Amino acid sequence: MERYLSFHWHNNVSSDTATTPELVQLHEDSRTQNLEKEIQQLKERLGASEKRLALKEEDCQRLKSEKEKMESQFKKEIKAIENQLNDNRQSHNAEKRHLEKRFTKELTARDRKLTEVQERHNAEKQQMDKRFTRELTKRDQKLAEVQERLKQEEASKEEWKEKTKFYLASFENVRDSYNMCVKKQAAEEQELCNRFTLSLSKKDEELRVLREQLRDKTVRLAISFEKRLKQDQRRVENTDESNTPSDIEKNFSDFFDGERLDACDKIEFLLGLSREIEENVHYPRLACLIFETAYEQVKEARDAACDLFQNVTSQLIEEAPRMCQELCHARKFKESGASAQLPETFDLLTGRIDKGISTDNVRKIVWERWTNCMSEREESFLPRPSEDVLTQLGDYIKACIRLTWRMVTQVPPMQLEYGAVQFDKDLHKLARFQNRAEFCRGADHLTGQIIACYLWPALLEAGGRTIFLGEVMCEPESYDYVMIPDLRYPELDS
Repeated sequence: MERYLSFHWHNNVSSDTATTPELVQLHEDSRTQNLEKEIQQLKERLGASEKRLALKEEDCQRLKSEKEKMESQFKKEIKAIENQLNDNRQSHNAEKRHLEKRFTKELTARDRKLTEVQERHNAEKQQMDKRFTRELTKRDQKLAEVQERLKQEEASKEEWKEKTKFYLASFENVRDSYNMCVKKQAAEEQELCNRFTLSLSKKDEELRVLREQLRDKTVRLAISFEKRLKQDQRRVENTDESNTPSDIEKNFSDFFDGERLDACDKIEFLLGLSREIEENVHYPRLACLIFETAYEQVKEARDAACDLFQNVTSQLIEEAPRMCQELCHARKFKESGASAQLPETFDLLTGRIDKGISTDNVRKIVWERWTNCMSEREESFLPRPSEDVLTQLGDYIKACIRLTWRMVTQVPPMQLEYGAVQFDKDLHKLARFQNRAEFCRGADHLTGQIIACYLWPALLEAGGRTIFLGEVMCEPESYDYVMIPDLRYPELDS
């Protein structure tokens, strides 16, 4: 067995002669263990075969015992039959012979089967013995080869020991020279440190002077910025934006002279021939009422959007670290689609909210106010209610929504003024038809007069500066005004 283990270990050892003694010992142990495991497996297989053969022999013995039991049983039965059939022996002799023949045939068949099984087991046993003999022969050959290789590696081991001694001696010489170099290097480093410390102290002094100069310049720059911030910055705007205050101011003026007059013409066309009071007061007042209602609805939509953006912003603040980390990771590895598009998304969202404001809501509120005014003092300044008019003015309502949305989305938002009770020359101007008698007197004397109705609201900045004067009609207090009679009450003309 030891020869077999040595042979197997030599067969698996590497042919590389440049191995250390420790590796050789490790290879010896591992391969010896492998050979022992293989031999143990072969023994287990041989034991299993012997067990199977023993089981087969036990089966043969069991069959023989069963045969003997059956023979004894048959004999007992024959004797019992003979005792019982003494009187009828002649009649049953033929049957007895028949039974004996049948039992003899069965016993012969069983003997034949047992013989075949025994022969087959013997043949298998001989084959297994031959195979194990061949395997053991091969293992012995491999073991001899491994032993030969071990002898060669032992010779190589001695050679490596000599080389190791030489390398150790060389290493000691190199170590001594290295220690000398380290001491020399330490002395040079100490000298450099002294020189660097002296230079650093000079630079610290220069840095202190520069910091004092920077502090003085920072104070002067802060004072300059404070003066600049105190100046009027309301007219400063970003010319790259598409919705600048100057654009809104121009569009508001164009809207007053364009879409508003077109709406008045359409009202006149829908309601039929008009009198002077309807053309100058009723139709402009209805157009102004629609514009005021659109402004109020847009302000509510803007406040709702601000609340929405506040919630979105709070969520973004919570998610910002994770989103920034993912974006940085994507940019670092140059992943496609990694870009910060949040500002463009908000601009796009705020620019489309005005399209979501329903014209039906504006039309419904205008209709309610229009009908309610018929029972109030302002009834004389609006035409007769007509739902068809509001239906036909759908484009005008949409235009009012778009313009007022651009106004309220400014930072800070622009405002409409249409709630004053008294005339203010800095906010209002008289209606054109009522201003004819005021050319010679000026508008200063109108300050404080009661406003009858607004024909168009005033446009203001957030700071209160008037961008566009509102057009109003004042209540007449003297005969200098051009009086517009109310044709619904003819008795007042007399």
